[in-house]
Amino acid sequence: MLQILIFFGVAGVATAACPTITPKPDTNLTEWIRSSWYVQEQQVTDYQKKSNLFCVVATYNQEGAKVPFFSGNVVSVHNYANEDKVNGPASNANNKTVLCAREKDPKEAAKLLVAPCFLPNLLAGDYWVLAAGPSNDNYEWAVVTGGQPTVQYPDGCTTKTDSTNNAGLWIFNRKPVAPAADMETAKSTLVKAGYTLSQLIKVPQDGCYYKGAFIKE
Repeated sequence: MLQILIFFGVAGVATAACPTITPKPDTNLTEWIRSSWYVQEQQVTDYQKKSNLFCVVATYNQEGAKVPFFSGNVVSVHNYANEDKVNGPASNANNKTVLCAREKDPKEAAKLLVAPCFLPNLLAGDYWVLAAGPSNDNYEWAVVTGGQPTVQYPDGCTTKTDSTNNAGLWIFNRKPVAPAADMETAKSTLVKAGYTLSQLIKVPQDGCYYKGAFIKE
């Protein structure tokens, strides 16, 4: 029994802890919501299965939304995806479900909290802008993480893939099919931050019609 305890103790010490990441400190929320984001690659989550990862688009819009027990800035989030194939059944056609992104602290605009609008911030999930570029007044690509990475893989850490909160990792682009240079920059940013890329899944966007989606050009 002592040998078993020592083994696990040594293994725990030898395993490096996941890095503490710092979201983009000067995030420009006005630029962030300027136009729609097309998801290029992402991890699965409890609420986004692999079968739903076709033609995924996220559109943020100021619509005067309110959430319980919070008087700060709230941005409406319109998510869209197709099921099973490109141009398959829409999972949120005509914006039947709109989420609320809460800017809890204007000094940390990158640290958004997202949940259905009827839920208070206490039950919302972290949705952090890790990086965006090429400049702070022109976002063409971005990386979003569902909070701190807590799950370790041989080549790095990431967020959960089987949960609602503390889950999710996304690479965004303003174009449906991202330029190769943007993808290289986004992935390099993740690797430098200590993330594994092994759980990312490519999201098909080529040929998508986005029927019923709210798109901001």
